Amino acid sequence: MSAIHTKIKQVVRAVLGTEGFENKEDVVIEDGIVNTILAGLYLGGLTAFLIYAFLGYGAANLSYCYNITIGNPQETAYMFAALCFLFPYIYYPYYAIILNPLCKKTNLVASVRK
Repeated sequence: MSAIHTKIKQVVRAVLGTEGFENKEDVVIEDGIVNTILAGLYLGGLTAFLIYAFLGYGAANLSYCYNITIGNPQETAYMFAALCFLFPYIYYPYYAIILNPLCKKTNLVASVRK
């Protein structure tokens, strides 16, 4: 049995109140529960990674298109796209609040208020 299985069994025993981490009494915990916990951790981590990757791709795409549209060189657009891929949670509010190209170019706010 691997070390991770042993640690998870100790955590399950502690949560169930059957024994503490130091007490090594024999308590029957099936390997199915350990495998279920490991599968949940794996799938949860994979899901979080995919969501972050999609958010990063969207931020990088927005940044690249915006930089090309305003006339920055392609190298600058690639650099900012890479930074936005790594930090999408910073770029999305920055894009929405500070850059806001839709409302600046088409004066959408003024047309909606009329």
